[in-house]
Amino acid sequence: EHDGEIPPLQHALAMPNQESIAVLHGLGGPVDMHEWTLLHTFGDVAGSLALGGGLFLGGGIADVRESMLRRLEAWDEAESSRMFVQALHGHAAWAPGQLDGEISAGVWRWAPRLGYDF
Repeated sequence: EHDGEIPPLQHALAMPNQESIAVLHGLGGPVDMHEWTLLHTFGDVAGSLALGGGLFLGGGIADVRESMLRRLEAWDEAESSRMFVQALHGHAAWAPGQLDGEISAGVWRWAPRLGYDF
């Protein structure tokens, strides 16, 4: 139980004595502030969506943790250096056409794609 507070995600993904896994936390947006969205490098997580470049979106916290544990058991220095989880509190969302209107109005700008550094 969390009594309306943000779930203790840092404890759910904590790996004692493991500095090789980066678990970062951030704000994803103002919608559904009580939910977490996971951005990670674990392709075997059920329900996750491949974004490209070895990056995945979604899946359950328990599934991400299990994948992290499996990789640690099969320890590979090169592989472990690519373990990453970004937990985003809330998300951004737009009504149909709203984002296009905001881009046209100059609220958002296009930027060149940057490479992932995992």
